[in-house]
Amino acid sequence: MKFRVAVLVTTFLWGACATAPSPVLQEKPTSLSAPRENKPFEKQQTGKPGVSATVSGSKVWITWVIEVSAVQVGLGGDFENWDPAKVVPLTLEKTPQGDFWTVTLPFSAQSVIHYKYYVNGMWKDDPHAPLAVSDGYGGHEGKIVVSDLVQGLKSPNKTQ
Repeated sequence: MKFRVAVLVTTFLWGACATAPSPVLQEKPTSLSAPRENKPFEKQQTGKPGVSATVSGSKVWITWVIEVSAVQVGLGGDFENWDPAKVVPLTLEKTPQGDFWTVTLPFSAQSVIHYKYYVNGMWKDDPHAPLAVSDGYGGHEGKIVVSDLVQGLKSPNKTQ
C-alpha cells in the first residue's frame, strides 16, 4: 500500500513538473542575473559542457554549460545560500550535438563560487567543474576561484 501511494504521488508530481513550469526556477536573483539580450561579450559556443569566463569592465562573466536531458535545470550554490527556491534557471539550447543548458552570471574577480546544478528538482554534481570539493553528503560541489579563471584568460598558453 505504501509503495502504491508513493508511485501515485510521484506520478502526480512528475506530471505537474512536466506540464507546468516550476515557479522555483523562474525567479532569478536580480543581484546576480543580467538580461540575456544585453550581454557585454560574445556568447560561449554551445556544444562543449563546462565553465568559462569572460572579463568585461570590473565584472567577470561566468558561463556554465551542461549537457543533460531534463525538463528544468537550475544553478544553485553559496551565492544564493543553497536555497532551491532561488536557483538560477538555465536556458535550453537544442543543437544537432545534443541538448545544452546554459547560464551566464556576473561575479567579482575576487569571488570563490561553490555550486551544483539543480536538475528536475534534485541536486547534481558538475562533472566538468574546474575544482570539486566534498559537499558533506557523499557528493561533490563545483568550486570556481574566479581569479584563477581570469588568470587562465591572460595566459598565452591557455584558452577558456
